[in-house]
Amino acid sequence: MELVRGAGDNGVIRRSVVIANSLNNPTPRHHKHPLSAFASYHSTFDITQNLIVGFGFTGTESFDSSRPNVSIGAFRTDDYYTIAVDKGLQRNPDNKLIQSNPGRRVQPFTTQNWTLAGALWDANGLWGAKGNYWVYDEPFFTTASSCTAVAPAGKNGSSCTGPYYGVGDYLTDFDTNRYSFKAPIEVTRVNPDGSQVGVWRVGDGNTAPMLGNMRHFAALKGGRFVLRFPNPSGGYRLPMNFGTTLSNLLTSSDSALLGVAFGKTVSSATVTNGAETRTLTAGASIAAVEADASGKTYYQDTGAQIVWVRLLGGLKPNPYWDKNPNSDDQIYQSMRLELK
Repeated sequence: MELVRGAGDNGVIRRSVVIANSLNNPTPRHHKHPLSAFASYHSTFDITQNLIVGFGFTGTESFDSSRPNVSIGAFRTDDYYTIAVDKGLQRNPDNKLIQSNPGRRVQPFTTQNWTLAGALWDANGLWGAKGNYWVYDEPFFTTASSCTAVAPAGKNGSSCTGPYYGVGDYLTDFDTNRYSFKAPIEVTRVNPDGSQVGVWRVGDGNTAPMLGNMRHFAALKGGRFVLRFPNPSGGYRLPMNFGTTLSNLLTSSDSALLGVAFGKTVSSATVTNGAETRTLTAGASIAAVEADASGKTYYQDTGAQIVWVRLLGGLKPNPYWDKNPNSDDQIYQSMRLELK
């Protein structure tokens, strides 16, 4: 459990002294689960200039494999589920930790058919080098990035240089609710020769006990990813139209390749952020997509029924975005990819 919790939005928690167990209390309360100081509030609160005391890891019990989803430490991490790459930790500067660990990387709830953010931006350097990304210690995330183990090594993820890009808020003809998309997803990270690096799966959200629409993935810069939609009754579904929101592609140097299962000839392929629209035209190969520095080429592999696009930043900022540098508009600079 966390000591500071509840519901709220767009607030500030500052200049508090948060103590796990006071030495002035001769009979401290027994807690069923380890303590954490702050809930994340999905990064909607600024948590800053606080003194956090006594929220350390207590030993192997904190990492009991039968309880992979129990939080412990200064910052709770089990409600980072709304987006694939969460950068809200940049809103938590200047906290002082005494005999406290910054937090445990709670494992994704994939057995319940929903998931957590694949990458958390460690803007303040609590879990590794300042500006690194805190990811799960899986090849899907760590391969080809410079990573170090987060203490305790082997049990708390990796700190990697990244960057990582969010891919989520899907929309297809077989699941038309962009904000409550629950169809299963399967994302395979592949090498240029097609060999598999790792797989990220989230099952059928319609059977999830809660939060079945929380499904997305974090893509490493320079990586190559294939997104498919398993059919609960077997095989795969092929969208006849497709949309997804992309985040953290901030500049023209931010790039990755995405292949999307698609069931018809593409008639339109666009990327837009509301201020600028990038219209894609057909190319002859994946290599042509990769080589196009403008990001305006797609390739439709009709045999594999995959459409390849280059995820690329550098669109003109939307003038209607919130100007606050800590706002979601500024730190994510989201854009929308659509195939029709």
